[in-house]
Amino acid sequence: MRRTLIFLVPFFLWAPTLSGDRVFLQNGDRWSGVVLGMQQGVLRLDTEFVGETKIPWNVVEEMTLENPLQIRLRDGQVLFGTLTTTNQDWEIHSADAGVERVGKNAIQSIGPPPSTPSGSLSETGFFDFWNGSLDAGLSTSRGNAETLTVNVGLRAARTTQSDKLSFYLTSLRADNKTGGRTVTTANTLRTGTRYEKNVARRLFTFGFADFEFDEFQQLDLRSVLGGGLGVQIKRSSRTRFDWFGGASFSRELFSTGLTRRSAEALAGEELRHQFSSAILLAERLVFYPNLSGLGEYRVTFDSSLTTKLNSWLSWNIQLSDRFLSNPTGGAKRNDLLLTTGISLTFGEELSFVPPTPLPEVLQQLQ
Repeated sequence: MRRTLIFLVPFFLWAPTLSGDRVFLQNGDRWSGVVLGMQQGVLRLDTEFVGETKIPWNVVEEMTLENPLQIRLRDGQVLFGTLTTTNQDWEIHSADAGVERVGKNAIQSIGPPPSTPSGSLSETGFFDFWNGSLDAGLSTSRGNAETLTVNVGLRAARTTQSDKLSFYLTSLRADNKTGGRTVTTANTLRTGTRYEKNVARRLFTFGFADFEFDEFQQLDLRSVLGGGLGVQIKRSSRTRFDWFGGASFSRELFSTGLTRRSAEALAGEELRHQFSSAILLAERLVFYPNLSGLGEYRVTFDSSLTTKLNSWLSWNIQLSDRFLSNPTGGAKRNDLLLTTGISLTFGEELSFVPPTPLPEVLQQLQ
């Protein structure tokens, strides 16, 4: 009996490392079982003989996930797949995004996916998966001259792994009071919505509606409806770069009484790059050649640099430019907005990558 126990003891000590997910610690210990998740620097592992065990994330040297889980990176990207460690590289293997190589410290959390993580907007609750921010800025002066500048911004997006619905709003108002007379020096509002739907691994369609008011371009309302097709040129844990093109219809109402309607083509690019876990750069440039009046065109450019101060507070700088080749009433062709302020953030964005296999004819786009 004693000899049997002597044989079984090392067997049970070694048993946790024989199957399932595997965790290797810096001190040489090896564990096996089912990884339940990792939150706030603590890895939870369910083993057959010991039960649930909590392991500090900073002592984990290597890990292998045989069962796919949701892996959230510090740059906000979320992937669903397995994980292996090879030569200090942590490799996330997912059916939709392929293989992503990241550092251990780039992993923020591990856990089960939310309900229907890859479902479309029609397959999940409308209030699921929202993220965004509310920006506000204020500057004022009092004395010989009284000035007041207020800027407000709102961005919200509902993202699943197959589609994305987003809204935006940017407003700037600046007044200058001198000698008892108030002069408005800036008054503009830009808002809109956009829907994107993946049709293949790197291919997506989109539709949008944009609206704009600009007092100093004598523009009461510009409404633009359009859509098209886009290609994800680069997609990684830090960078996403897209090219897209399509067509739109523009209707412009000016305070001079002029109304213009025109069909437009559109071509553009969009970039999102995470410099670090705290700093994000985003920009979009779109060129709209007028198909109704050849030689006329519009250009829109929007960019932002966001620095996270904590999980819900950020500092944000935004640059928004609108160029119109044929303004009315002697107005300048270019209007540039530069705003900065505090941003309140909510939610976290899912990775916008679909499981749809790429058709053979489009393999060259990979």
